[in-house]
Amino acid sequence: MKFKRGEERSLQQDLERHDSRLASLHDESDTLNGSLRDMENAAGSAEERLQEQIAAAGETRQALAQEQGTYRQRTGLQEGAEGLEELVRPR
Repeated sequence: MKFKRGEERSLQQDLERHDSRLASLHDESDTLNGSLRDMENAAGSAEERLQEQIAAAGETRQALAQEQGTYRQRTGLQEGAEGLEELVRPR
């Protein structure tokens, strides 16, 4: 009987340790899930900004091409030729 009580006490202590570890793992999981959500939100925001920048770059390229065409028409350059100002590019 004494042996059984000792065994029961030992099992109870093991169960309490496991319960404590499980609760700790749940807390860690919640923390990690919160971090993951934050990172996903940040990645979504970065993706939106990237798409906005891609769109702005496209609009800038389009405006540049238009201005180059206008410049070439005004200066009487042939199709595909570059003016002196276009040849000098900043580094």
